[in-house]
This record gives sequence, structure tokens and C-alpha cells, in this order.
Amino acid sequence: IVRTFGEDKVYEVGGRTFGSRDWYLRAAGGKEVFVVASKVLQDLDFAESKYMQRDLTTLDKKDVASVVLKAGPKEQKFLQQNKLSPTDAFWTRAEAPDAKDESVANYLRKVEGLKALSYAEPAVVEGATRILDLTYYEEETPKETLTLYRGGEAGKERYYVVAPVTVVPVEVAKSVAEQLEQDLAGILNN
Repeated sequence: IVRTFGEDKVYEVGGRTFGSRDWYLRAAGGKEVFVVASKVLQDLDFAESKYMQRDLTTLDKKDVASVVLKAGPKEQKFLQQNKLSPTDAFWTRAEAPDAKDESVANYLRKVEGLKALSYAEPAVVEGATRILDLTYYEEETPKETLTLYRGGEAGKERYYVVAPVTVVPVEVAKSVAEQLEQDLAGILNN
């Protein structure tokens, strides 16, 4: 379906030509068939990977005043100081707002490093273990919450994130998610 000037037009994409691998195309119900250059339609051929939302948050770092990390009954608040200066910004624990904490900064960088690999069915998180919730705050207003889950049998675990930006669960890299899970106790107990 192509929307032009508020009007929807439906096209049928057929097979590919020999040699140049261009596409056959015709308007739905039409009789005329056109050959369309491959480069015009190539992005649609792999649309799921090309246009997939890989970032798990839409917030700009300078807009984040604090985050709350929660795992089970444990919860910790972290503050971003000097947030408007990319070179001078740093993270602290709420109970020590003047003490720069590199372990917190490193942990949050790993969270930022999570990227969506593929979309998953919503049911994958129903029986999964909830690892953590990370809520981003702009001043005192909660803006987005990212939730990390672990599912699957031992040795074949998969990790999923649910976030407002992706709408449905997305699978994330096991290596990064496992590190986040392993480091969680240290971040919450310091």
C-alpha cells in the first residue's frame, strides 16, 4: 500500500526479472505490468531488519535527571549530575549526590548498549523471570521504563526487553544481558 496525497494505492509485487533482478509490479486489479528497478524496492525486501527500531529508549541523555533500578524487592535511585554537559556529566547514588560512582556509570552504559535483535511474541515474557526494571526520570517525572526478562531452559536462556518504544518484547544480546544480571547485586548492594 502506498499513500499519496491522502489516497491509498495498492500494488502487487511479482517475481523478479532474469539478470538485473528488477521487480514486476502492477496496480491491484490493473492489467499493465511495470518493471521497477531493484534499488527502488530493495529496502522493502528486507524491511524487518532495515527499519527495525533497535534503540530501547527515545530519551536524550541530557534530559535524564535520574533513574531507579529495581530488582525484586531491592531498589536504588541514581542521579545524573551536570547532565547538560556531555563531558562533565556523571552518575551518583541518591544517598551520596556529590560522590561520582563509576560502577553506576558503567552499569548504565551496559544498559544503553542493549539493542533489539528481533521482535518476539508477547507470550515469551509470560513465563519468563523478571530480572530488572529501569525507570528513567526527567526531573521528578517518570518517562520510560525498560524491563529485562530471562526465559528459556537452563543453558539455552534468551533475554528479552519490554519498553514503550518497542511496544512488544524484543530479544537482546545474551552476553550483555547476562552481564547486567550478574552485576545487578553489586550495583544494588553498594
